[in-house]
Amino acid sequence: MVRKGLSVLIVLMSLCLLLPSCSKEEHGAEGLVAQPYVFTDGRMGLSVFFLEDGSGDSSVQLRLTSPDGSLVWNLAAEKQVFDGTAYLGSSAAVMPEGSEGLAKGAWKLEVIYKDGTVLERVFDVFYGDAAKAIASYLESGGTEAVYDVDENLTVLGI
Repeated sequence: MVRKGLSVLIVLMSLCLLLPSCSKEEHGAEGLVAQPYVFTDGRMGLSVFFLEDGSGDSSVQLRLTSPDGSLVWNLAAEKQVFDGTAYLGSSAAVMPEGSEGLAKGAWKLEVIYKDGTVLERVFDVFYGDAAKAIASYLESGGTEAVYDVDENLTVLGI
């Protein structure tokens, strides 16, 4: 009985020595880009993208949390290429109907990889007058998405 216990202990200790040599693939969520947007009907949302880390892990999930913690989006990341650079992220975080607009302040993004790695990033969201950006868009006869530099908002027609 003692021998069996000793054998089990030796096997467990051997496994413990081997475990540090196995490591998860390194993931990153660098180059974070967050852009608030507004539809011409006043609804607002947020696009969040980060540099693809080259791991080939395309099944990334995102958890986006508003500054006060009252709103949380669980989103599947999608790959987008901007100016030849691959990013992962989502533009699907739209504020609920009847909300007062997009919250300004420190948002939290959690990037969840299929191997269990979770990376957390905190970033600030700021923008100017949404009504002014919409009016400018409509005055110009906009039909495509337009970035309003003065208000730091992308305006989208509906």
